[in-house]
Amino acid sequence: MANDFNSIPVGDIQFLDNLIPALGAGSYTIQVSQTLTGINTGAIGATQRFAVAAPQVSIDPTDVNSTFPPQNLTGMYGDVLPHIVLNLALLPWERAMDNNDKTIPWLALLVFAPNELSGTSTLPTMANATTVGAYTAAPPANIFRPTIHLDLDVTGANAMNTVQIPVTLFNQIAPRKNELKFLSHVRALNMGDKAVDDLTGTGVYSVVVANRFPEASVSDPLGQQNIVHLVSLEGMGNYLSANASFGAGKDTVELISLYSWTFRTLPDPSADFQGLMQGMVAAEGAATAQVPANLWMRLDSSSLPSGPAKDRLAGGYVPLNYLTRSGEQTYAWYRGPFAPILPASFASPGQFQTSDAAIVYDATNGIFDMSLAASWQVGRAMALASTSFGVNLLSLWRTAGRVVDRVQHLRTLVPAQNTSVASAMKGNLISTYFDKLLRGDVLAHLGQPANEVHGGGDGAKTQAVLNAKANGTLLASMQQLVADPEVQAAIAQASAPELLQVVNWLSQLALLYGVPFNNIVADARLLPEESLRFFYLDANWMGALRDGALSIGQQSSRDVTYSQAARSFIDGAIDKAMAAHRSTLLGEDSEPGADGITHISGFLMRSAIVSGWPGLSVQGLDAAGNPLKVLRQDHVADNVLLVLFWGSPAKLLFTEPQEGFRFGVNQNGQIQMRSLGPGETLGDPLMEIHIRYNGTDGGCMRTDTQGRVLNIDPTSATGLVQAIAANLRISESTIGPAAFALQMVNAPMQQTFNPPA
Repeated sequence: MANDFNSIPVGDIQFLDNLIPALGAGSYTIQVSQTLTGINTGAIGATQRFAVAAPQVSIDPTDVNSTFPPQNLTGMYGDVLPHIVLNLALLPWERAMDNNDKTIPWLALLVFAPNELSGTSTLPTMANATTVGAYTAAPPANIFRPTIHLDLDVTGANAMNTVQIPVTLFNQIAPRKNELKFLSHVRALNMGDKAVDDLTGTGVYSVVVANRFPEASVSDPLGQQNIVHLVSLEGMGNYLSANASFGAGKDTVELISLYSWTFRTLPDPSADFQGLMQGMVAAEGAATAQVPANLWMRLDSSSLPSGPAKDRLAGGYVPLNYLTRSGEQTYAWYRGPFAPILPASFASPGQFQTSDAAIVYDATNGIFDMSLAASWQVGRAMALASTSFGVNLLSLWRTAGRVVDRVQHLRTLVPAQNTSVASAMKGNLISTYFDKLLRGDVLAHLGQPANEVHGGGDGAKTQAVLNAKANGTLLASMQQLVADPEVQAAIAQASAPELLQVVNWLSQLALLYGVPFNNIVADARLLPEESLRFFYLDANWMGALRDGALSIGQQSSRDVTYSQAARSFIDGAIDKAMAAHRSTLLGEDSEPGADGITHISGFLMRSAIVSGWPGLSVQGLDAAGNPLKVLRQDHVADNVLLVLFWGSPAKLLFTEPQEGFRFGVNQNGQIQMRSLGPGETLGDPLMEIHIRYNGTDGGCMRTDTQGRVLNIDPTSATGLVQAIAANLRISESTIGPAAFALQMVNAPMQQTFNPPA
């Protein structure tokens, strides 16, 4: 398989057998010696020890990308082979299980029922907390611990966890040495449809899969608890066989547990991916009469009579307690940036200079609308909290103000320069113009009134002000000036560092980064548990938010005038930065949204899907089936996903993570055979073969145990590798970990939503 990760299209995935480092983890010694012919110099040389660091007795929880089944969830997982996705692509092969075969990983994933494990631990995973020193010391007489050679950076004080497994059970369920390589592989995929959590241009992960199906329960309403441990098999190479002997009196094997989690299994599909996705829609109406309009972000107003209150609730507003400045207790309407309708642009005379200026009063009903006022105050508070933004904004206004003043005066003094701002900015035209006056009749003007010198005729106004009046108001004149592309280029050049910082900060604000969630969703009923809510981004709310942020850099009426004049220029730069934000995180080139699209829409999802499937794939398509640009896709809480699109999706595709595909059998106990090529398209579905029958052990299972364990031994005539090879009519020697994983993958589920019109 090609290893060109950067060329993987969005939505595709690449399987690789392994990623073996050039130098594995461990301690090394370099010895250098030198001899000189004909000269007796004695021994000349040097010795240097060094270590290649890698996890050995523990891993950082952040190194775990995801697990399946998800931690603490309950679902129909009896036909699933649990697996763990690691952000450390090299980890399974960084230590040698067999120096002659570096493709054998040193990690394994073991599945247990709680009553199968030994020890006195009270944790749900039955993990035992200890230290490296205690573990490497002489164990109790009945416990076997493998011998490991500690890296130089590991000390006896390092904390670690272990799991104690009865010897009989270990021999029944542990992978054989020649099976291990089939239970780990590498996946590479494009990250363009993922939430932004430490995104890189391409994701490369290692995956470790269990060889044992979980135990299901039909009687326990809470489901059968299962425990999974990612264990180190370092030092266990000679004990991974059917009837391994661990020594006289040894009835327990104690292994290092690098990570562990629990889940519950029952035959109820309500908590699996498909059940959770469909449940979010089914909850909004009867199964045969679902109401798509209920998926808008607004409170239910169906029980209210027609009137202003019903209209407000239908528009996404909520009533909140409001204490007026004079002390009266009342309520006011409030709506955050997310609206169930596309709001019309608010006709305001320029920017809001204060939050009070943004208060809307409904005189007919005597009720205030505090939405824009609150937004303005949030923007100002966030700007004041950012010292760097305030400093850069003040510097920007000063620098840009000087540029505008100079261009204005130059155009007044030397009208011929109106078409060449660049040359006007580069040259010293004021000095040149003054020299011309000295060479002319400037002395004749000495002592005359100033208005005569400047060409005024009313004894009060200078030519610059007269020009401004001729062009309309002073604001209109300045707006016309700032709209000139040459002037904009001059401003950008003169204030490049400050402008970049200000625009970047405001673009983050435009994507609602840092905005308190209670200002976004003011009432928990707008986003209940297990719900999906669609919205439009209210440009009026966002404009007030930006007004509040920009208000901190205005110290005079002149600053206010310039700020209003430059608003469209600043807004255009912010829109470009906002459109490029996610693409920059992904390491991709960016283009703004499609021509003609002037609005932003999106959705909020509050569900166990967000926490259980952190790599959830989301794609929005327009009416023609083209993907919409994603401006933001983030987990704003453990179970809340926010996605913003440039435009409105006609269709949404939610797909289980490509890096977290499920392994196992379908509901009929079969695996779907897939083509390995050549002659057929790689991955094309072919025939199916039976692995389990009605949830019980069947073909390709270990026959010496009822432990629900796959037989993956490639030398076994009844093993799964042999069965795959026979059905594909190829040699079992050509089936590697990636090919094996391709056969064992259950295709990721995909749920399609048509957002409410």
